[in-house]
Amino acid sequence: MAASAIAQTAITAISTSFSSLADGTANSPAYTYQNDTLAVTGFSTATASYSVAGTATSAFIRRNNVNANNSSSWYARGTPTTQYRAPYATTYDTLLLGNNLLRGSDNTFTNSPANASAGNIERLDFILSGSGIAATADMAFAVFDRGLAGLTAHDGVKIALITSLGSITVNGVTYANAPTNYGGNLVTVAPANYGATNPIANFSYDLFRSSSGDNLATSIRDVTGTQGIAGSVIDLSDFNVAPGTLIYGYSLFSNDVTNGGSMANLANWSNATYYPTANGSGVDLAAVNGVQFRNNVPEPGTYGLIFVGAMIGLVAFRRHRSRLGPKT
Repeated sequence: MAASAIAQTAITAISTSFSSLADGTANSPAYTYQNDTLAVTGFSTATASYSVAGTATSAFIRRNNVNANNSSSWYARGTPTTQYRAPYATTYDTLLLGNNLLRGSDNTFTNSPANASAGNIERLDFILSGSGIAATADMAFAVFDRGLAGLTAHDGVKIALITSLGSITVNGVTYANAPTNYGGNLVTVAPANYGATNPIANFSYDLFRSSSGDNLATSIRDVTGTQGIAGSVIDLSDFNVAPGTLIYGYSLFSNDVTNGGSMANLANWSNATYYPTANGSGVDLAAVNGVQFRNNVPEPGTYGLIFVGAMIGLVAFRRHRSRLGPKT
């Protein structure tokens, strides 16, 4: 099936680990970055818990040749507030990766109106393995968005699992190891799918703008805001992809992207029929992308194995007791 699906679950609590390196300076003009990392180690929903199972080896930013070649990023403010907590990312792909709740991308898929906060990004590809990995029933992925709390406050996106890699020519450029097809459904993460509350409470942040595409080395500081972070988890069953299917990673899309009835239509991100260039999603991604999660609840088959093992143990114990005679 290639239809868009809505079957996501709000994340209610996030577990993290913290690490820090020595302060440093970066950007031009230079600012102090405290080089802190607040990594997601797991999270829970109202009915399940999840843990980290793997991370992407690479990320690719797919841009159209119509809108401005801009990029926007955000960084949590430190103490003093003239400093920033996360390491500074000089490229857009490193900005998105790193499993860090203290930085991320702003207005990621916004194409218009034409200003410093809008750009030309159409799709983000996160590659878990160039040789592919077999999907398992407990496999899951998540989207984390910075924003105010509320069922209509966060920004929608779409997501799909990559089922084939190859070469594709877009706008006269040939890209190797790019997604050539996707499996199952193009899944919608709607604003309500993030839930009514933010598991990560409000914090202060600054925005930075760049007009150099993926090069963020000299981003200009812009406005300041105060928001939190919410998330939504997408299980393998939501994608309508069967366990055992070979997948290579996943892609994130703007909420206005469509597949036209075939997932193969998503391969060419310059095709305006499926990738409109007029509006786009303003999702403010936290840098917890390309992370594969695992549902910690054993699969139904696992329960069967546990039951069989328990029965074998019980029978063996009874036979042992029968040989020893009655307990006195």
